[in-house]
Amino acid sequence: MYSKLQLFLTFILSYFAPIATIIHVMLIFILIDCLSAIWAARKNNIPIESRKMRKTVIKMFWYIMAVLMAHTMEVTFNLQFAHLVQIIGGFVCMVEIKSVFENITKITNEPVFMKIYKLFEKKAADSINLNNKENDRNDSAC
Repeated sequence: MYSKLQLFLTFILSYFAPIATIIHVMLIFILIDCLSAIWAARKNNIPIESRKMRKTVIKMFWYIMAVLMAHTMEVTFNLQFAHLVQIIGGFVCMVEIKSVFENITKITNEPVFMKIYKLFEKKAADSINLNNKENDRNDSAC
Protein backbone atom coordinates (compact mmCIF):
# COMPACT_ATOMS: atom_id res chain seq x y z
CA MET A 1 0.00 0.00 0.00
CA TYR A 2 0.93 3.66 -0.09
CA SER A 3 2.44 5.47 2.86
CA LYS A 4 0.85 8.59 4.29
CA LEU A 5 3.75 10.63 2.96
CA GLN A 6 3.21 9.31 -0.58
CA LEU A 7 -0.51 10.11 -0.38
CA PHE A 8 0.20 13.60 0.96
CA LEU A 9 2.76 14.33 -1.78
CA THR A 10 0.34 13.03 -4.42
CA PHE A 11 -2.36 15.35 -3.08
CA ILE A 12 0.00 18.36 -3.07
CA LEU A 13 1.24 17.67 -6.60
CA SER A 14 -2.28 17.20 -7.96
CA TYR A 15 -3.54 20.32 -6.16
CA PHE A 16 -0.84 22.50 -7.73
CA ALA A 17 -0.72 20.71 -11.11
CA PRO A 18 -2.80 23.42 -12.88
CA ILE A 19 -0.07 26.01 -12.24
CA ALA A 20 2.92 23.81 -13.07
CA THR A 21 3.50 25.50 -16.43
CA ILE A 22 3.58 28.98 -14.86
CA ILE A 23 6.07 27.82 -12.24
CA HIS A 24 8.23 26.14 -14.88
CA VAL A 25 8.26 29.28 -17.04
CA MET A 26 9.20 31.41 -14.01
CA LEU A 27 12.04 29.00 -13.17
CA ILE A 28 13.31 29.14 -16.75
CA PHE A 29 13.27 32.96 -16.68
CA ILE A 30 15.11 33.00 -13.34
CA LEU A 31 17.70 30.55 -14.71
CA ILE A 32 18.23 32.67 -17.83
CA ASP A 33 18.63 35.75 -15.63
CA CYS A 34 21.16 33.95 -13.45
CA LEU A 35 23.16 32.74 -16.46
CA SER A 36 23.13 36.17 -18.10
CA ALA A 37 24.23 37.78 -14.82
CA ILE A 38 27.16 35.35 -14.55
CA TRP A 39 28.12 36.04 -18.16
CA ALA A 40 27.91 39.83 -17.62
CA ALA A 41 30.00 39.57 -14.43
CA ARG A 42 32.69 37.54 -16.16
CA LYS A 43 32.76 39.89 -19.15
CA ASN A 44 33.21 42.89 -16.86
CA ASN A 45 35.71 41.16 -14.51
CA ILE A 46 33.33 41.28 -11.55
CA PRO A 47 33.86 38.47 -9.04
CA ILE A 48 31.00 35.99 -8.72
CA GLU A 49 30.00 35.72 -5.07
CA SER A 50 28.08 32.92 -3.42
CA ARG A 51 26.06 35.52 -1.50
CA LYS A 52 24.60 36.82 -4.76
CA MET A 53 23.91 33.28 -5.97
CA ARG A 54 22.12 32.56 -2.69
CA LYS A 55 19.88 35.57 -3.34
CA THR A 56 18.75 33.90 -6.58
CA VAL A 57 17.69 30.76 -4.70
CA ILE A 58 15.86 32.82 -2.09
CA LYS A 59 14.18 34.89 -4.80
CA MET A 60 13.10 31.70 -6.60
CA PHE A 61 11.62 30.29 -3.38
CA TRP A 62 9.56 33.40 -2.62
CA TYR A 63 8.36 33.82 -6.21
CA ILE A 64 7.07 30.25 -6.15
CA MET A 65 5.48 30.80 -2.74
CA ALA A 66 3.63 33.86 -4.07
CA VAL A 67 2.23 31.85 -6.99
CA LEU A 68 1.27 28.92 -4.73
CA MET A 69 -0.51 31.33 -2.37
CA ALA A 70 -2.35 33.01 -5.24
CA HIS A 71 -3.48 29.62 -6.56
CA THR A 72 -4.69 28.62 -3.09
CA MET A 73 -6.65 31.89 -2.79
CA GLU A 74 -8.20 31.45 -6.24
CA VAL A 75 -9.28 27.88 -5.49
CA THR A 76 -10.41 28.44 -1.90
CA PHE A 77 -12.38 31.64 -2.51
CA ASN A 78 -13.46 30.85 -6.08
CA LEU A 79 -11.55 33.83 -7.50
CA GLN A 80 -10.62 32.34 -10.89
CA PHE A 81 -12.00 35.49 -12.55
CA ALA A 82 -9.17 37.51 -10.95
CA HIS A 83 -6.35 35.55 -12.67
CA LEU A 84 -4.05 36.20 -9.72
CA VAL A 85 -1.67 33.37 -10.64
CA GLN A 86 -1.24 34.67 -14.19
CA ILE A 87 -0.79 38.25 -13.01
CA ILE A 88 1.85 37.33 -10.41
CA GLY A 89 3.62 34.92 -12.78
CA GLY A 90 3.58 37.53 -15.54
CA PHE A 91 4.94 40.20 -13.22
CA VAL A 92 7.77 37.91 -12.07
CA CYS A 93 8.64 37.13 -15.69
CA MET A 94 8.65 40.84 -16.61
CA VAL A 95 11.03 41.58 -13.73
CA GLU A 96 13.32 38.79 -14.94
CA ILE A 97 13.12 39.97 -18.58
CA LYS A 98 14.16 43.46 -17.52
CA SER A 99 17.10 42.02 -15.59
CA VAL A 100 18.15 39.86 -18.56
CA PHE A 101 17.97 42.90 -20.86
CA GLU A 102 20.15 44.85 -18.42
CA ASN A 103 22.65 41.97 -18.42
CA ILE A 104 22.63 41.79 -22.22
CA THR A 105 23.40 45.50 -22.29
CA LYS A 106 26.37 44.88 -19.97
CA ILE A 107 27.55 41.95 -22.11
CA THR A 108 27.24 43.64 -25.50
CA ASN A 109 27.70 47.30 -24.52
CA GLU A 110 24.63 47.97 -26.69
CA PRO A 111 21.47 49.38 -25.07
CA VAL A 112 19.18 47.95 -27.77
CA PHE A 113 17.30 45.60 -25.47
CA MET A 114 16.81 48.26 -22.81
CA LYS A 115 15.35 50.53 -25.49
CA ILE A 116 12.97 47.73 -26.48
CA TYR A 117 12.01 47.26 -22.83
CA LYS A 118 11.40 50.97 -22.35
CA LEU A 119 9.23 51.00 -25.49
CA PHE A 120 7.21 48.09 -24.12
CA GLU A 121 6.98 49.83 -20.74
CA LYS A 122 5.67 52.99 -22.45
CA LYS A 123 3.09 51.02 -24.45
CA ALA A 124 1.90 49.32 -21.26
CA ALA A 125 1.65 52.67 -19.44
CA ASP A 126 -0.24 54.19 -22.36
CA SER A 127 -2.63 51.24 -22.32
CA ILE A 128 -3.25 51.66 -18.60
CA ASN A 129 -3.80 55.41 -19.03
CA LEU A 130 -6.21 54.75 -21.90
CA ASN A 131 -8.18 52.33 -19.73
CA ASN A 132 -8.22 54.83 -16.85
CA LYS A 133 -9.56 57.58 -19.16
CA GLU A 134 -12.30 55.25 -20.41
CA ASN A 135 -13.23 54.37 -16.82
CA ASP A 136 -13.31 58.07 -15.89
CA ARG A 137 -15.68 58.77 -18.81
CA ASN A 138 -17.92 55.85 -17.82
CA ASP A 139 -17.97 57.01 -14.19
CA SER A 140 -18.90 60.58 -15.10
CA ALA A 141 -21.68 59.42 -17.44
CA CYS A 142 -23.60 57.77 -14.57
